Amino acid sequence: MEVSSKNQVPRFDGTDYRRWKKMVAIWKTVTKVEAAKMGPTLILNMKGKALDIALELQDNDIDNLLKKLEEVYGSSDELLIRFEEYDSLKRGTNQPMREFIHLFEQKVATLKALKLEIPELMQSHKLFKGAGLSKADEKLAFQTCEDIKDFAKAKETLFKLSDHTNRDKSAANSDMVTVKQEQHDPDELTFYSNRHQYQ
Repeated sequence: MEVSSKNQVPRFDGTDYRRWKKMVAIWKTVTKVEAAKMGPTLILNMKGKALDIALELQDNDIDNLLKKLEEVYGSSDELLIRFEEYDSLKRGTNQPMREFIHLFEQKVATLKALKLEIPELMQSHKLFKGAGLSKADEKLAFQTCEDIKDFAKAKETLFKLSDHTNRDKSAANSDMVTVKQEQHDPDELTFYSNRHQYQ
């Protein structure tokens, strides 16, 4: 997509549709071209497949033109963006596992609405890889999952693994001994831990 240096009409060849669409919205607010001629003007600044599609229209007013191009280019553009969001999803350092899984399922549902269904085996694999697990825990997740082809089983595995990890951390914190020294007088020292008092 480029902008004509002569009349500033956005040109379109079928690439970078989203950017062209935004440029057209801006162009419509500043152009002196009459509304009835906006569609034909845009068509004259097209080439390639985009031009072929536009020339097939019986009615080339701008609203009809934009609707047709949205049907052709809008959904595929949106699909690519949503897939990249799904593919790049990673759990944050302090992000709860349940929140990460919820976001993951939202991404999958969005792709399904766009007519792209991810096989459950691939979902499970992606879920484990994006969960921010240690190498040992990731290996354990793959080994202990009852059926990697069943996404529900993969979620259950992560929930159990996360709960187990959280319990281990809590136990480790409760076992830590904090020692505090208090001095009542020069001859008496008292030490406290989280379990006992020593004098």
